[in-house]
Amino acid sequence: EVFNAATHEAVGFASTSFTGEYTVENLAPGSYIVEFIDFSRKYAPRFFEETFSFSKAKPVLVEEGLTKLNINAELHEGGMISGKVTDTGGHPLTNVSISVTNEEGEFAGSSSTDALGGYTVIGLAKGSYKVGFFPEEGLNFVPQYFEEKSFLSEAKAIPVVEEATSLGINAKLAEGGKITGSVTDAATHKPLSHVFVTAFEPGTGTFGFAATNGSGEYTIAGLRSGSYTVEFEQFTETEAPSEYITQTDKGVGVTQGSTTSGINAALIPKKPNNTGAPVASGTPSVGQTLSCANGSWIGMPTINYAYKWLRDGSAIAGASGGTYVVQAADQGHSLACEVTASNSVGHASATSNTLKVTAAAPP
Repeated sequence: EVFNAATHEAVGFASTSFTGEYTVENLAPGSYIVEFIDFSRKYAPRFFEETFSFSKAKPVLVEEGLTKLNINAELHEGGMISGKVTDTGGHPLTNVSISVTNEEGEFAGSSSTDALGGYTVIGLAKGSYKVGFFPEEGLNFVPQYFEEKSFLSEAKAIPVVEEATSLGINAKLAEGGKITGSVTDAATHKPLSHVFVTAFEPGTGTFGFAATNGSGEYTIAGLRSGSYTVEFEQFTETEAPSEYITQTDKGVGVTQGSTTSGINAALIPKKPNNTGAPVASGTPSVGQTLSCANGSWIGMPTINYAYKWLRDGSAIAGASGGTYVVQAADQGHSLACEVTASNSVGHASATSNTLKVTAAAPP
């Protein structure tokens, strides 16, 4: 794979033939870094020229109309890191993801534990690595780094040489704490599914996540003891924007081995929604002024309001203000006001109570 030396952007790719030869075509003039990767992971990756680090790789200068020859590499069978993951009682844990990071903080390899809790990460170049252990979603165990550290910066570096295995890189994962709750629509009060709920500990990078089910419920597991900020955000499978305002709940305390329940959210739709009907008030007599109160609305700020006065449910021509003077034509009819709330996302309307205007006295 070929990278722009300045931007580190991948710009070209080729596979070797059965003779081990390759050609990367259509490169613009410039300076490039070349990496050789065995996707079977048997052999350790290398950069040109015989280095394991992107930052130490020798740039290859490409000139227009010329082919750069002899950009070769000799790959060696990679080193391995192997170990076992259990709970604190010694019981093996399956489906724990293993992530290996090199000295530069770059991802270098991965694996997952089997039914006996064992794992092996293969295809590692010579160097020092840090290993993280991450239970799959739903397993209530706290992630850690070797050797029993909470953060990558604290992890113990493990030396690896090619064609050899670094054994005994084990982990005992402690039971975590949980956060549970439910999410509803603030306007309809119906449960919301597919809401992404994230709990993160400010300043540490520690986090957990879950998605609400069909009943709007969620459980975030595997949290260490601490104070978390919980964020609720609607998940959309397309690039369409969320229909709801993201909500946060700060200072949620968690204790390992316990459940913090009742961390609920009522997400406010971005589009205006009426939560309390408008109110028409005043004396419904000819010549008297009626007023229209907006009622209660929720939605993304800023909400603007427009008015329409109705006679027996039909719009009265020219009556589009927050007040209305009762006309002779209104006698014997019912008056109401309609409020339309709008913002940058959409609009909605709601109608007030009715006021009955007394019929004209017979001559």
